[in-house]
Amino acid sequence: MWQIVLNGPGYLDTPYELPEGVTLLGRGDDNGIVLAGALVSRRHARIVADGDRLFVEDIGSRNGTGVNGVCIDRPVYLAPGDVIDIGENQLQVRRRDPRREETTILVRRDATVPLERIQQARALDALDQRPEVAALVLLYRVSERLASAPSLERFLEEVADLVLEVARARTVVVQLVPPATASAEDTAELPALTERRLEPAVVRHRDGTIAREVPISRSVIEECLRTGVALCVEDLATDARFASSESVVHYGSSQVICAPLSRGGIVEGLVYVTRDPDDAPLRPLVDAIAALAHLAGSGIEQQRLRERAAAEERLRRKLSRFLGSGLAAELAGDLAEGARMAECEATLLFADISGFTPLTERLPAPRVVGLLDEFYRRMARIVFAHGGTVDKFIGDEVMAIFGAPRRHGDDAARALRAALAMRAEFEEMMARWPAAERCQLKIGVNTGRVLAGTVGGDERLEYTAIGDAVNVAARLVSEAAPGQIVVGLPTLEAAGGAFAVRPLGMRQIRGRRGAVEVAELLGEEAAA
Repeated sequence: MWQIVLNGPGYLDTPYELPEGVTLLGRGDDNGIVLAGALVSRRHARIVADGDRLFVEDIGSRNGTGVNGVCIDRPVYLAPGDVIDIGENQLQVRRRDPRREETTILVRRDATVPLERIQQARALDALDQRPEVAALVLLYRVSERLASAPSLERFLEEVADLVLEVARARTVVVQLVPPATASAEDTAELPALTERRLEPAVVRHRDGTIAREVPISRSVIEECLRTGVALCVEDLATDARFASSESVVHYGSSQVICAPLSRGGIVEGLVYVTRDPDDAPLRPLVDAIAALAHLAGSGIEQQRLRERAAAEERLRRKLSRFLGSGLAAELAGDLAEGARMAECEATLLFADISGFTPLTERLPAPRVVGLLDEFYRRMARIVFAHGGTVDKFIGDEVMAIFGAPRRHGDDAARALRAALAMRAEFEEMMARWPAAERCQLKIGVNTGRVLAGTVGGDERLEYTAIGDAVNVAARLVSEAAPGQIVVGLPTLEAAGGAFAVRPLGMRQIRGRRGAVEVAELLGEEAAA
């Protein structure tokens, strides 16, 4: 399986699994991989995975795409270790050995056809006419669909098509229990799972029945769910249990096979088959459809898990932009149900490059972008290393949260250590820049109650915090002199006495009624 590792604004060694086919890259939220940076176009490039081959192609971007430092003007095949350059981002190509999925098919003990015979039948243009071989091949083909179907809907459609073919059916209907109600409580009393609790998922007709019609007998379904086993009615019109049913009179069904889709005693739905009588023995066909229903019941759960995993992976990619890849993976499952916010105590940190605006007037744009790119990378690395969350990059400013979404108990102290590390890192970074292009960092830190969490949806998901404590922290960075770290009293109280500070007294914060007591952070006291 192909993989890329992304480093860029807001990303630090972030891995992405590349699915088969096309993955779009660019600044727009509709891309498979969303990249940040002023030099990235909305639709910049595409990566195509085709089995053992992988290539990248620029799709008319404004600033071009490079591979290993060379700008490309046509599709270029990639190898492990190659580096793709897109604006301020670098994407390194990796290759992982895929984990092989195996599907085990359980058959009845009286089946005497060996697996080699099934494999031979699979290679034939038509199925073996013997019912027992046709039944086994049906299971083999369903197992293939289970391993390869891209979605639950497609899996059920292919299962219905196979049953329609092998059973020479008139109609095949697959009904499902809605996910919210398919639970162990339902299976404790099977008669509760009646037609009114089921939703048609797939309907297949061989004749001219209107596509929207679902020609099924409610009484047959209730009997199937009551007994919990596959049910076969050789002549529905003459069977005393069902002949008077309104649906039987209306649709004129003859033979019916109905089997529950179950896994571990949990009913996920059912498959309902109507067919005209013929000379073929019904028992092997009923056995095959019953076994298929059991396999499909497991397949439904697997497909739902895959779809949930895919949704969590998309969420993890979005979260990794501000949480770091480790914490993003940990929280993606919890947040998969949608955006949510919660009240908590957190420490907010704002870091701003002093003198950046005048500098942009003197430097060419690529030089400015290079400065921001290096600034974002270094600051994000420090925030993540101290257990913080990058809320956002705003021009030449970074906002970080400590204590949300994960509390550590010493989040205020972590924020202060991060502030000291950020200042030292920025000074080391500036030492390598020409003297005329050097700036200083100023930082504001404050602690208080905030609302923190995800806002937005699939198109644009953000993690943020709002509240008075956030506003105060944002104002404190404005109060700071170049190279200074200004901290609110609540942060110092929460962090304990492990830090050296210089009191700055009460400060009147713009946009706030009451004054705020602040101090300058000088360093961390040596342990006794």
